[in-house]
Amino acid sequence: MRNTRGLHLTDLILMMTAWVSISSASVLVILSGTTALVCAFWRVFLSSVIMLSSGLVWRPETSLASPPIYLRSVIAGVLLGFHFLTWMESLFLIPVALSTTVVVTYPLINAFFEGITHKTLRRVEVLGLALAFAGVVIATQPQLSSESGVLGVFLAFIGSLCAAGYFYLGRSSRKSGMSLISYTIIAYTAASLTLLTYALVTKSTLLPASTNSWVYVFLLAIIPMLGGHTIINYLLKKMKSYVVTSVALGEPPGATLLAALILGQQVRAETLGGMILALIGILITVHGSLGNSKT
Repeated sequence: MRNTRGLHLTDLILMMTAWVSISSASVLVILSGTTALVCAFWRVFLSSVIMLSSGLVWRPETSLASPPIYLRSVIAGVLLGFHFLTWMESLFLIPVALSTTVVVTYPLINAFFEGITHKTLRRVEVLGLALAFAGVVIATQPQLSSESGVLGVFLAFIGSLCAAGYFYLGRSSRKSGMSLISYTIIAYTAASLTLLTYALVTKSTLLPASTNSWVYVFLLAIIPMLGGHTIINYLLKKMKSYVVTSVALGEPPGATLLAALILGQQVRAETLGGMILALIGILITVHGSLGNSKT
C-alpha cells in the first residue's frame, strides 16, 4: 500500500519506529553514569558485532562495490563516530531539549547541501531553512552566557554536521547498490575504530563505570542504534537523505519528555519556543521537498 506521496505504509511504520528508538538515546546516555566516549564506542561496536553476526547467519546476496563506494562508507563511519562523541558530550553540558534541538538540524543541512549541489532548492525550502535557523538561534541564546553552555551548543552543532555527512554519504553508498548489512558493517566498524583511536590518543578508558553502565550501553546499541540508525540506513536507498532523516524531528520533543519524566529536567521558555520554531522550519523544508523525493 502506498500513500499519496508514493511511500509504502511499511516505510512510514519503519520511520515511526526509528523516531521512537532515537528519542531514547539522550536519556540512556545520561542514565549510563559513564562518559560520552564510552557510550559512543560501545554503541557502535556492539552494533557492528550484531550486524556482522547477522551477515554470517543470513549471508545476503551482495554485489561487489567499487573502491570509491567502500571509501565513502568508511568516511561515513568516521563521521558517525565523531557525531556520537560530540553530541553525547554536549548532553553533559546543556539540557537534553537544547542538545537534541541543535543536533537534529542535520536534515536541514542535508536539504541545503542537496538543494545547492543539485540546484533544486525551492522558495518554500528556503523559508523553512530561515525559520529553522531562527529557531535554533532563539533556543541557544540563553545558554550562550556561560562557557559550558557555549561549548555544549558548539559540540551539538559539530555533531549535527557530522550526522549530515554520515547520512549523505550513506545514501550514496546505498543507492550505489551496497546492501544494508554490508554498509552498516563497514560504517559501524569504521566508527568503532575511529573512537578506539581517539581513546588511545587521549589515553581515555573505554570500560563502562559499572555493571549498571553495561546495561545502558547495551540498550544504546539495541534501541536507538539498531532500531533507529539501521532502519534509517535501510530507508536511505529509497528516499533522499533529508527526507529519511526527517524522523529526527520527533527526537527533541520525545527526548525532552523523557528527560522531564525520568531525569526531572525543566525546559526554559526560550528553549521551548526556539525548539518549536526550529522543528516547524525543518518540517516545512522537508515537506516542500517531498514532491521531488524520487530516488
